[in-house]
Amino acid sequence: MEPKSVGSVFSYSINGAIGLCDKLSQLEMAWSNVVGEAVGSNSSLAGCEFADDGLRLKINVASASLVRAVKFRKNTLIKSTEKFLGTHVADIEIAVGKVTRLSSAKPP
Repeated sequence: MEPKSVGSVFSYSINGAIGLCDKLSQLEMAWSNVVGEAVGSNSSLAGCEFADDGLRLKINVASASLVRAVKFRKNTLIKSTEKFLGTHVADIEIAVGKVTRLSSAKPP
């Protein structure tokens, strides 16, 4: 196997990161479709972290009573987000927090 130049490795890493950021943006827009309406209507993607073992996502839910219900579906959420993103999701942190919605207003 031929060694790769530093430039080609760096270029691949940048392109991969940009592609993943684009997919995360798409995930945010398609949140309810990916995780299901029951979870999607009461939660939102709050953040992500790139770790050695994979992507770590943070989800905010609307109330403390929903944390347990969403945690019960955690493995299903990981599988559905992995399928959508096409990359390994190591963990999903679920916490009570502000649930934000993307604006549906059209630009002027």
